[in-house]
Amino acid sequence: MFGINKPYFLGVDFGTSYIKAVELTLRKGLPELVNYGYIEMSFTEGKNALLPAHSPEKAVHDHLAALLKTLSPKARAVSMALPGFSGLITLIELPAMEAAELEQAIQFEAHKYIPAPLEDVAFSWEVISRKDKNESMSGKKTMEVLLVAALKKEVSKFEHYIDGMNLPVDLLELEVFSLARAVSGDRSGSSLIVDIGSRATNLVLVRDGDVRLNRSLNTGGNEITSTLSEGLGISWERAEELKCGTKDFLTKPESALIFSTLNIITSEITRIFSMYSAKEGSDPLREIILSGGTAKMQGLPAYLTDMFHVPVSIADPWLGIQVKDDLRPAVSKLGPSFAIAIGLALGGVDRYRKK
Repeated sequence: MFGINKPYFLGVDFGTSYIKAVELTLRKGLPELVNYGYIEMSFTEGKNALLPAHSPEKAVHDHLAALLKTLSPKARAVSMALPGFSGLITLIELPAMEAAELEQAIQFEAHKYIPAPLEDVAFSWEVISRKDKNESMSGKKTMEVLLVAALKKEVSKFEHYIDGMNLPVDLLELEVFSLARAVSGDRSGSSLIVDIGSRATNLVLVRDGDVRLNRSLNTGGNEITSTLSEGLGISWERAEELKCGTKDFLTKPESALIFSTLNIITSEITRIFSMYSAKEGSDPLREIILSGGTAKMQGLPAYLTDMFHVPVSIADPWLGIQVKDDLRPAVSKLGPSFAIAIGLALGGVDRYRKK
């Protein structure tokens, strides 16, 4: 009533170039921003390096410690995410069955999809839809089960990042779920989230709020910056500024640059659209939502709209977050780049509300 034992929720996103953190609380039942921050990862010695060169795992741990020291979070636990490429997400269709039978069926089916001994894997599943015999292609009652798996050694590695910081891990999930929670929320219909990070891109198909498919590509915004730098004969720093500036390098006739990274991304989007259309022809993908730092690249929404003939928007993960007036200008500049950290903190909010 008077703010005693006020709950706080901390989400930490381990990106390939930055660690980002968002802390939320609840005010009048709605999430409110308390704190946010980021730190650039540096694994080698140099004037911009935080630490001397050492193992990547130790570097991540120490960078995180430095970030948390600056933020001084009030949260008593932390929510973290594994990169999409660290795990597996697959949708399995099974005959309708009771919960007791389902566990055995999942154990059997998992061998078909997980390329590792099951004793080395942490996995979970969730029934996301049921079809009666008139809806199912097999003519029988079926259920769709989302299977999620990750190697236990990967899970352990991320848990070690927080060692010695007096912050137990409340939630550890694949980042695609955090992303969907922050960007898609509970909106109905089917959409494709295209999250372009600095070194990797996640394509996440979401239907009625549920993740149904994920693809991870080993390419991202850094390659776009390289194309600008090499094509225009300018420094990396200047190319990075231009990428997020007001000049359109994608849709203007005078632009002669070819962005191979965007070709890779759009080719994968095409495959996802085709696959989804073949399976769910009566329920087409309705939109593309751009996330990540490169989402702000001028002309990118129009470029994708012209190619796929669906609405393309830039994610606003801050939309449902209460933000104090003095923080709003900075938050507006950050845009969708904090989506995963926000989604993780919102995961803590969800778990708190269910208790």
